[in-house]
Amino acid sequence: MAVPVVQSANFIKNPVTAEEHLDILERTEESLQKFQVYMSPIKLETESLINECDRILKLCDFIIHELQQERLQNLSQELKLAIKSHNLYSMEYHQEECKRELRNLPHSVVQLIQGCILAIKQAKLIAPTQANAMSEKLSQMLNAGKIHDKYEAVQLWR
Repeated sequence: MAVPVVQSANFIKNPVTAEEHLDILERTEESLQKFQVYMSPIKLETESLINECDRILKLCDFIIHELQQERLQNLSQELKLAIKSHNLYSMEYHQEECKRELRNLPHSVVQLIQGCILAIKQAKLIAPTQANAMSEKLSQMLNAGKIHDKYEAVQLWR
């Protein structure tokens, strides 16, 4: 992604006449801005928050109040839009809003599920077969929770 920026920068000034090509300058500045956003830690954190929101909405929707779900969905969309438009300010603003909303989730259950997911990811590095079994069991437990089968969910948890 850096190569096009450097290549176009080489053509901003005509080497013979020393005349600046403003159209190339504008395109280069735009490409540079996109590159800076693409490589920024803010963008990486934004993508991480999008993934966390989407994962929580997918796995824990039966635990989370409908209004919170809507807010998380909207924040995820706003963060995606900020990335698409290369807007660092919007990313930072919506990151803070998203973090605040995530802190307001029903902590005990959501954090437990997030902890299980993290443990499964780490287990995949050491024992992939057992990690797949754990993942399947977690999936079954979450599905039991979604259909309000508390007995099945508790049995799977044990």
